[in-house]
Amino acid sequence: MMRNPRPGPKARSPSLMLALQGGGSHGAFTWGVLERLLDEPWVDVRALSGSSAGALNAAVFTAGWQAGGREGARQGLSDFWHAISRISQGGIAMPLLGMLGVRSPSQGDANARLLASMPRWGSPYQLNPAGPNPLRQLLDETVDLEAINHPSAPRLLVSATNVHSGQARVFSNPHIDMATLLASACLPSFYQAVGIDGVYYWDGGYSMNPPITPLLRRREGSDLILVQLTPDWHAELPKTREAIDARTRDLTFNAGQLRELEALASLPAWARSFMPRLHRLDTAGFLDDLASHAPLNTDWQYLQSLRQGGHERAEAWLRHQGQSVGRRSTLHLSTYNTEAD
Repeated sequence: MMRNPRPGPKARSPSLMLALQGGGSHGAFTWGVLERLLDEPWVDVRALSGSSAGALNAAVFTAGWQAGGREGARQGLSDFWHAISRISQGGIAMPLLGMLGVRSPSQGDANARLLASMPRWGSPYQLNPAGPNPLRQLLDETVDLEAINHPSAPRLLVSATNVHSGQARVFSNPHIDMATLLASACLPSFYQAVGIDGVYYWDGGYSMNPPITPLLRRREGSDLILVQLTPDWHAELPKTREAIDARTRDLTFNAGQLRELEALASLPAWARSFMPRLHRLDTAGFLDDLASHAPLNTDWQYLQSLRQGGHERAEAWLRHQGQSVGRRSTLHLSTYNTEAD
Protein backbone atom coordinates (compact mmCIF):
# COMPACT_ATOMS: atom_id res chain seq x y z
CA MET A 1 0.00 0.00 0.00
CA MET A 2 1.38 3.38 -1.02
CA ARG A 3 0.58 6.21 1.35
CA ASN A 4 -0.37 9.57 -0.04
CA PRO A 5 2.28 12.10 1.01
CA ARG A 6 1.35 14.89 3.37
CA PRO A 7 0.36 18.11 1.54
CA GLY A 8 3.38 20.23 0.64
CA PRO A 9 4.64 23.33 2.44
CA LYS A 10 2.69 25.76 0.24
CA ALA A 11 -0.60 24.33 1.48
CA ARG A 12 -1.73 24.38 5.06
CA SER A 13 -2.36 20.93 6.47
CA PRO A 14 -5.99 20.26 5.58
CA SER A 15 -8.70 19.53 8.09
CA LEU A 16 -11.46 17.33 6.76
CA MET A 17 -15.24 17.19 6.84
CA LEU A 18 -16.76 13.91 5.64
CA ALA A 19 -20.29 13.69 4.19
CA LEU A 20 -21.39 10.04 4.07
CA GLN A 21 -24.26 8.94 1.86
CA GLY A 22 -26.65 6.21 2.96
CA GLY A 23 -27.18 2.94 1.13
CA GLY A 24 -27.97 0.07 3.46
CA SER A 25 -25.35 -2.66 3.62
CA HIS A 26 -23.49 -0.76 0.92
CA GLY A 27 -22.37 1.34 3.86
CA ALA A 28 -19.72 -1.37 4.24
CA PHE A 29 -18.13 0.14 1.12
CA THR A 30 -17.84 3.38 3.10
CA TRP A 31 -16.30 1.37 5.94
CA GLY A 32 -13.49 0.40 3.57
CA VAL A 33 -13.10 3.99 2.39
CA LEU A 34 -12.82 5.28 5.95
CA GLU A 35 -10.32 2.61 6.92
CA ARG A 36 -8.07 3.58 4.02
CA LEU A 37 -8.31 7.29 4.80
CA LEU A 38 -7.34 6.55 8.40
CA ASP A 39 -4.07 5.05 7.14
CA GLU A 40 -2.96 8.54 6.05
CA PRO A 41 -1.15 10.36 8.89
CA TRP A 42 -2.20 13.75 7.51
CA VAL A 43 -5.93 12.96 7.68
CA ASP A 44 -7.51 15.08 10.42
CA VAL A 45 -11.29 14.64 10.61
CA ARG A 46 -13.06 17.56 12.28
CA ALA A 47 -16.69 16.94 11.29
CA LEU A 48 -18.96 14.34 9.69
CA SER A 49 -22.48 14.21 8.37
CA GLY A 50 -24.61 11.30 7.24
CA SER A 51 -28.01 9.83 6.62
CA SER A 52 -29.23 6.26 7.13
CA ALA A 53 -26.22 3.90 6.94
CA GLY A 54 -24.04 6.98 6.41
CA ALA A 55 -25.30 8.40 9.71
CA LEU A 56 -24.48 5.16 11.50
CA ASN A 57 -21.00 5.00 10.00
CA ALA A 58 -20.48 8.64 10.98
CA ALA A 59 -21.70 8.03 14.54
CA VAL A 60 -19.50 4.96 15.01
CA PHE A 61 -16.51 6.82 13.55
CA THR A 62 -17.09 9.85 15.81
CA ALA A 63 -17.40 7.77 18.98
CA GLY A 64 -14.31 5.76 18.10
CA TRP A 65 -12.27 8.81 17.13
CA GLN A 66 -13.19 10.51 20.39
CA ALA A 67 -12.28 7.45 22.43
CA GLY A 68 -9.05 6.46 20.70
CA GLY A 69 -8.21 8.62 17.70
CA ARG A 70 -7.76 6.92 14.33
CA GLU A 71 -7.24 3.48 15.91
CA GLY A 72 -10.41 3.91 17.95
CA ALA A 73 -12.38 4.86 14.83
CA ARG A 74 -10.99 1.89 12.91
CA GLN A 75 -11.87 -0.56 15.71
CA GLY A 76 -15.33 0.93 16.19
CA LEU A 77 -16.20 0.47 12.51
CA SER A 78 -14.94 -3.12 12.57
CA ASP A 79 -16.97 -3.95 15.68
CA PHE A 80 -20.10 -2.36 14.21
CA TRP A 81 -20.06 -4.24 10.90
CA HIS A 82 -19.15 -7.52 12.58
CA ALA A 83 -22.19 -7.03 14.83
CA ILE A 84 -24.45 -6.46 11.82
CA SER A 85 -23.27 -9.69 10.25
CA ARG A 86 -23.69 -11.68 13.49
CA ILE A 87 -27.32 -10.64 13.84
CA SER A 88 -28.06 -11.99 10.36
CA GLN A 89 -26.35 -15.36 10.79
CA GLY A 90 -28.35 -18.55 10.85
CA GLY A 91 -31.56 -17.31 9.30
CA ILE A 92 -33.47 -14.40 7.88
CA ALA A 93 -31.79 -11.11 8.76
CA MET A 94 -33.84 -8.16 9.90
CA PRO A 95 -33.38 -5.17 7.55
CA LEU A 96 -31.01 -3.26 9.80
CA LEU A 97 -29.86 -0.51 7.50
CA GLY A 98 -32.02 -0.27 4.43
CA MET A 99 -31.77 -1.34 0.85
CA LEU A 100 -28.82 -3.55 -0.24
CA GLY A 101 -27.51 -5.72 -3.10
CA VAL A 102 -25.52 -8.91 -3.73
CA ARG A 103 -23.30 -10.17 -6.54
CA SER A 104 -23.43 -13.97 -6.16
CA PRO A 105 -25.92 -16.57 -4.88
CA SER A 106 -25.70 -17.06 -1.12
CA GLN A 107 -27.84 -17.46 1.95
CA GLY A 108 -27.50 -13.72 2.40
CA ASP A 109 -28.92 -13.16 -1.06
CA ALA A 110 -31.88 -15.44 -0.32
CA ASN A 111 -32.55 -13.55 2.91
CA ALA A 112 -32.33 -10.22 1.09
CA ARG A 113 -34.82 -11.35 -1.56
CA LEU A 114 -37.28 -12.47 1.10
CA LEU A 115 -36.90 -9.22 3.03
CA ALA A 116 -37.45 -7.22 -0.14
CA SER A 117 -40.81 -8.95 -0.54
CA MET A 118 -41.95 -8.15 3.02
CA PRO A 119 -43.64 -4.82 2.18
CA ARG A 120 -46.12 -6.77 0.02
CA TRP A 121 -47.20 -8.75 3.08
CA GLY A 122 -48.21 -5.72 5.11
CA SER A 123 -46.96 -2.61 6.90
CA PRO A 124 -44.62 -2.75 9.91
CA TYR A 125 -47.59 -1.73 12.06
CA GLN A 126 -49.35 -4.94 10.96
CA LEU A 127 -46.37 -7.31 10.89
CA ASN A 128 -44.56 -5.92 13.94
CA PRO A 129 -47.17 -4.16 16.10
CA ALA A 130 -44.97 -4.12 19.22
CA GLY A 131 -42.34 -2.23 17.23
CA PRO A 132 -39.05 -3.80 18.46
CA ASN A 133 -36.06 -2.74 16.38
CA PRO A 134 -32.93 -4.96 16.41
CA LEU A 135 -30.87 -1.95 15.44
CA ARG A 136 -31.46 -0.45 18.87
CA GLN A 137 -29.67 -3.28 20.66
CA LEU A 138 -26.86 -3.26 18.12
CA LEU A 139 -26.29 0.47 18.61
CA ASP A 140 -26.45 0.07 22.38
CA GLU A 141 -23.57 -2.39 22.13
CA THR A 142 -21.40 -0.58 19.58
CA VAL A 143 -21.99 3.19 19.86
CA ASP A 144 -20.93 5.30 22.85
CA LEU A 145 -23.39 8.20 22.83
CA GLU A 146 -21.58 9.91 25.70
CA ALA A 147 -18.39 10.00 23.62
CA ILE A 148 -20.27 11.36 20.60
CA ASN A 149 -21.76 14.19 22.64
CA HIS A 150 -18.57 15.15 24.47
CA PRO A 151 -17.60 18.81 23.80
CA SER A 152 -14.26 17.76 22.27
CA ALA A 153 -15.74 15.21 19.84
CA PRO A 154 -15.77 15.89 16.09
CA ARG A 155 -18.92 17.64 14.93
CA LEU A 156 -21.61 15.15 13.88
CA LEU A 157 -24.68 16.00 11.79
CA VAL A 158 -27.40 13.39 11.20
CA SER A 159 -30.44 13.83 8.96
CA ALA A 160 -33.96 12.43 9.26
CA THR A 161 -37.11 13.13 7.22
CA ASN A 162 -40.19 14.66 8.82
CA VAL A 163 -43.05 12.29 7.87
CA HIS A 164 -45.63 15.10 8.11
CA SER A 165 -43.89 17.79 6.03
CA GLY A 166 -41.29 15.86 4.02
CA GLN A 167 -38.63 18.30 5.20
CA ALA A 168 -35.22 17.29 6.44
CA ARG A 169 -34.25 17.79 10.04
CA VAL A 170 -30.57 17.80 10.90
CA PHE A 171 -29.56 16.78 14.42
CA SER A 172 -26.16 17.66 15.83
CA ASN A 173 -24.06 16.72 18.84
CA PRO A 174 -24.27 17.32 21.78
CA HIS A 175 -27.91 16.34 21.12
CA ILE A 176 -27.46 13.00 19.38
CA ASP A 177 -29.35 10.16 21.06
CA MET A 178 -30.65 6.70 20.20
CA ALA A 179 -33.88 8.06 18.68
CA THR A 180 -31.88 10.35 16.38
CA LEU A 181 -29.88 7.46 14.93
CA LEU A 182 -32.91 5.16 14.64
CA ALA A 183 -34.86 7.91 12.85
CA SER A 184 -32.10 8.49 10.33
CA ALA A 185 -32.10 4.78 9.41
CA CYS A 186 -35.87 4.22 9.53
CA LEU A 187 -37.10 2.73 6.25
CA PRO A 188 -40.92 2.95 6.48
CA SER A 189 -41.51 -0.36 4.70
CA PHE A 190 -39.78 -2.20 7.55
CA TYR A 191 -39.86 0.00 10.66
CA GLN A 192 -42.45 2.06 12.46
CA ALA A 193 -41.74 5.80 12.31
CA VAL A 194 -39.59 7.16 15.12
CA GLY A 195 -41.18 9.84 17.29
CA ILE A 196 -39.04 12.73 18.54
CA ASP A 197 -40.67 15.59 20.46
CA GLY A 198 -44.10 14.67 19.12
CA VAL A 199 -42.97 14.56 15.48
CA TYR A 200 -42.46 11.38 13.46
CA TYR A 201 -39.45 10.70 11.26
CA TRP A 202 -38.37 8.35 8.49
CA ASP A 203 -35.04 7.64 6.83
CA GLY A 204 -32.90 10.73 6.26
CA GLY A 205 -32.08 9.56 2.74
CA TYR A 206 -35.46 10.73 1.51
CA SER A 207 -34.66 14.39 2.10
CA MET A 208 -30.93 15.00 2.61
CA ASN A 209 -28.53 12.23 1.64
CA PRO A 210 -26.20 13.24 3.18
CA PRO A 211 -26.36 16.75 4.73
CA ILE A 212 -23.87 18.82 2.71
CA THR A 213 -24.91 22.47 3.05
CA PRO A 214 -25.35 22.26 6.86
CA LEU A 215 -21.84 20.81 7.10
CA LEU A 216 -20.40 23.55 4.87
CA ARG A 217 -22.05 26.22 7.03
CA ARG A 218 -20.26 24.87 10.09
CA ARG A 219 -16.87 25.41 8.42
CA GLU A 220 -15.24 22.93 10.77
CA GLY A 221 -12.69 21.99 8.12
CA SER A 222 -10.85 23.28 5.08
CA ASP A 223 -12.01 20.48 2.76
CA LEU A 224 -15.21 18.45 2.47
CA ILE A 225 -15.12 14.93 1.00
CA LEU A 226 -18.46 13.51 -0.16
CA VAL A 227 -18.48 9.70 -0.05
CA GLN A 228 -21.17 8.82 -2.60
CA LEU A 229 -22.65 5.33 -2.95
CA THR A 230 -25.45 5.99 -5.44
CA PRO A 231 -24.31 6.99 -8.94
CA ASP A 232 -25.52 10.23 -10.50
CA TRP A 233 -25.43 8.78 -13.99
CA HIS A 234 -26.74 5.51 -15.37
CA ALA A 235 -26.04 5.03 -19.07
CA GLU A 236 -28.43 2.16 -19.79
CA LEU A 237 -32.19 2.56 -20.08
CA PRO A 238 -33.70 0.23 -17.44
CA LYS A 239 -36.19 -2.15 -19.06
CA THR A 240 -36.64 -5.10 -16.70
CA ARG A 241 -38.73 -4.83 -13.54
CA GLU A 242 -35.70 -5.31 -11.32
CA ALA A 243 -33.60 -2.75 -13.24
CA ILE A 244 -36.43 -0.21 -13.06
CA ASP A 245 -36.83 -0.82 -9.31
CA ALA A 246 -33.09 -0.37 -8.77
CA ARG A 247 -32.94 2.86 -10.76
CA THR A 248 -36.02 4.39 -9.12
CA ARG A 249 -34.45 3.57 -5.75
CA ASP A 250 -31.27 5.35 -6.84
CA LEU A 251 -33.18 8.42 -8.03
CA THR A 252 -35.18 8.62 -4.82
CA PHE A 253 -32.17 8.42 -2.53
CA ASN A 254 -30.02 10.73 -4.66
CA ALA A 255 -32.60 13.49 -5.03
CA GLY A 256 -31.71 15.38 -1.83
CA GLN A 257 -28.00 15.40 -2.62
CA LEU A 258 -28.65 16.50 -6.19
CA ARG A 259 -30.80 19.45 -5.05
CA GLU A 260 -28.10 20.55 -2.60
CA LEU A 261 -25.35 20.47 -5.23
CA GLU A 262 -27.57 22.32 -7.72
CA ALA A 263 -28.24 25.02 -5.09
CA LEU A 264 -24.51 25.40 -4.43
CA ALA A 265 -23.83 25.60 -8.18
CA SER A 266 -26.33 28.45 -8.49
CA LEU A 267 -24.41 30.63 -6.02
CA PRO A 268 -22.38 33.47 -7.51
CA ALA A 269 -18.69 32.75 -7.98
CA TRP A 270 -17.64 35.15 -5.22
CA ALA A 271 -19.83 33.30 -2.71
CA ARG A 272 -18.46 29.90 -3.73
CA SER A 273 -14.91 31.22 -3.29
CA PHE A 274 -15.50 31.39 0.48
CA MET A 275 -16.61 27.76 0.69
CA PRO A 276 -14.38 24.91 1.84
CA ARG A 277 -12.86 22.93 -1.00
CA LEU A 278 -15.12 20.13 -2.30
CA HIS A 279 -14.20 16.59 -3.29
CA ARG A 280 -16.13 13.46 -4.14
CA LEU A 281 -15.09 9.86 -3.62
CA ASP A 282 -17.59 7.58 -5.38
CA THR A 283 -17.86 3.88 -6.12
CA ALA A 284 -16.44 4.18 -9.67
CA GLY A 285 -18.98 1.66 -10.92
CA PHE A 286 -18.31 -0.94 -8.21
CA LEU A 287 -21.96 -1.00 -7.12
CA ASP A 288 -23.55 -0.60 -10.56
CA ASP A 289 -26.00 -3.14 -11.95
CA LEU A 290 -26.89 -4.73 -8.63
CA ALA A 291 -30.29 -6.20 -7.96
CA SER A 292 -32.94 -4.00 -6.37
CA HIS A 293 -32.88 -6.14 -3.19
CA ALA A 294 -29.10 -5.68 -2.88
CA PRO A 295 -28.99 -3.28 0.08
CA LEU A 296 -30.63 -5.89 2.33
CA ASN A 297 -27.82 -8.45 2.24
CA THR A 298 -25.78 -8.53 5.46
CA ASP A 299 -23.91 -11.75 4.71
CA TRP A 300 -20.34 -11.41 6.04
CA GLN A 301 -18.72 -12.46 2.78
CA TYR A 302 -20.68 -9.78 0.94
CA LEU A 303 -19.85 -7.11 3.52
CA GLN A 304 -16.18 -8.01 3.22
CA SER A 305 -16.30 -7.65 -0.56
CA LEU A 306 -17.84 -4.20 -0.14
CA ARG A 307 -15.23 -3.21 2.42
CA GLN A 308 -12.43 -4.33 0.12
CA GLY A 309 -13.99 -2.43 -2.78
CA GLY A 310 -14.14 0.74 -0.69
CA HIS A 311 -10.52 0.32 0.39
CA GLU A 312 -9.35 -0.10 -3.21
CA ARG A 313 -11.42 2.82 -4.46
CA ALA A 314 -10.05 5.10 -1.73
CA GLU A 315 -6.52 3.97 -2.60
CA ALA A 316 -7.06 4.96 -6.24
CA TRP A 317 -8.69 8.26 -5.23
CA LEU A 318 -5.80 9.19 -2.96
CA ARG A 319 -3.33 8.36 -5.70
CA HIS A 320 -5.06 10.55 -8.30
CA GLN A 321 -6.83 13.23 -6.23
CA GLY A 322 -5.16 13.22 -2.81
CA GLN A 323 -2.62 15.90 -3.70
CA SER A 324 -5.49 18.34 -4.39
CA VAL A 325 -6.80 18.14 -0.83
CA GLY A 326 -5.84 21.38 0.90
CA ARG A 327 -5.17 23.09 -2.44
CA ARG A 328 -8.13 23.01 -4.83
CA SER A 329 -11.60 21.52 -5.26
CA THR A 330 -11.94 18.41 -7.39
CA LEU A 331 -15.77 18.32 -7.32
CA HIS A 332 -16.74 20.87 -9.97
CA LEU A 333 -20.12 22.41 -9.24
CA SER A 334 -20.51 23.62 -12.83
CA THR A 335 -21.66 20.08 -13.62
CA TYR A 336 -24.78 20.77 -11.55
CA ASN A 337 -25.68 24.14 -13.01
CA THR A 338 -29.32 23.90 -14.14
CA GLU A 339 -29.79 27.45 -15.47
CA ALA A 340 -31.58 27.53 -18.84
CA ASP A 341 -29.56 28.52 -21.90
